[in-house]
Amino acid sequence: MKTTHLRFSVTALLVTASVGTAFAEPADVWSSNAPTVASAAKAVAAAPTPAPAPITISPAPSAPVIVKPAVATAPATVMRSSYSYNASPNANASSTLPNAASSTPTVAVDKTPVPQMSQRDLDEKLWLSALAGNLGMVMDLISQGANPRITTRYGETAIHAAAARGHMQIIDFLAKRGVSINARTSNGWTALHHAVRFGHANVANYLIQAGANPRVQTSDAGQKTPIDIAMDKNDLRMARILGYQ
Repeated sequence: MKTTHLRFSVTALLVTASVGTAFAEPADVWSSNAPTVASAAKAVAAAPTPAPAPITISPAPSAPVIVKPAVATAPATVMRSSYSYNASPNANASSTLPNAASSTPTVAVDKTPVPQMSQRDLDEKLWLSALAGNLGMVMDLISQGANPRITTRYGETAIHAAAARGHMQIIDFLAKRGVSINARTSNGWTALHHAVRFGHANVANYLIQAGANPRVQTSDAGQKTPIDIAMDKNDLRMARILGYQ
């Protein structure tokens, strides 16, 4: 047992010595005179630093460099205007522009008076405007002298035309300017007849409130009242507006 323990101790000593040698610095293993890290750093610090080379600047060229165009240029041509901005017709066209614009008109103004519409034209246009429902045109034509009581050759007033199309505002405007809501055509038709015939209940109600007679008969072969026309159309709502019981 003692012999075996001695052998293991010697072996352990040899292994330890080998491991210590393997992890030692190379200088310690191969030569004790090899330079260390500290001695190498001192040598680098003691080495002289070489001076930088001087920078030389080339002298500027003695003569300036002139760049010539590839194409020969012609002398500039003075552009002259074909218009004269001066009052004198013989002034030079190349003179400078004035600060203010000339007051001389450049466009001929037509001073021919605009022909005025005749009375017949005004009245006819008024009737057609009432038929179309153009209240603004009706007002403008009356201000120009159109007669709001104009009638066609069949006796239809502008209120007849407006009632047939349901233009209540025009009817109200014309009634306030003296046009009769009870005016009758050559066949005895009133504006209320027209309103009932074409189914304009709001216009019929307005005319009734304004005093139109729903029992006036036409003078043609039918001799119809507005109520008769409503009943022929089976329009009970219209008939009740007219007072039918």
